[in-house]
Amino acid sequence: MSEAERIKGKKREALLRQLKTNKTLVNLRLLGQDYSRLTVVTGIRTQNKISYFSIDCPRGFEKAIGNVDVWKMHFEFSGEDGVLYLFRAVGEEVSNREVWVRFPEFIEREQRRKHFRIKLSPGATIHFTKDSTQLKMGIIDISLGGILVMIAKGIEKAPVLNPGDELKDIELVFPTGEETPILHINKALVVRSEKDSSTGRYRYGLQFINIERMEEKALTAAFYQLQRQLLMKRSRVYD
Repeated sequence: MSEAERIKGKKREALLRQLKTNKTLVNLRLLGQDYSRLTVVTGIRTQNKISYFSIDCPRGFEKAIGNVDVWKMHFEFSGEDGVLYLFRAVGEEVSNREVWVRFPEFIEREQRRKHFRIKLSPGATIHFTKDSTQLKMGIIDISLGGILVMIAKGIEKAPVLNPGDELKDIELVFPTGEETPILHINKALVVRSEKDSSTGRYRYGLQFINIERMEEKALTAAFYQLQRQLLMKRSRVYD
């Protein structure tokens, strides 16, 4: 394809129904507002010949739209094919913890793959050795392509990692209640280093490279388990 594909009509509705069935995480952003949350599609209906879909009302949404006349919303999600999908739509009603949104005119499917990211709760860590020194960092977010991490202790005077550094024999630890899964990654490349203005600590973007088939399967399983845990956590908030 030379341009992004636009999905319309019945294919557009089928894709929204698939999101509902699979409980796929969708990132919602209110245009013109500093508001972005993960949510899921919960329903589809037609009223007065207008098609709507509903999403689980994220925390803080009603406050965010308090002074907004038109709820202009941007959605994006990673499809089963690993490709980014995105669309814009207008919200109309909040009812029974659901936000009802008009069907978009079309859903755009990007040409290239883009990995969906999940922000992690404190406790997830990465362990590796660099220059004979064992390092431990907290994981901020993760995708199937890499992670964003921050040094776990102290305030750094200088970065300990630099873009281009290659890390080997990495362990990712995800505390999940009774279990603590440990994932092994053979290699990762440091692709970004930046100082967090609020903490003074450095953050690093790591890209998984030369990942073996077994590592990829384990990473995919862990990623979707984290998605399920996030959905369960969100549902408990409203119980």
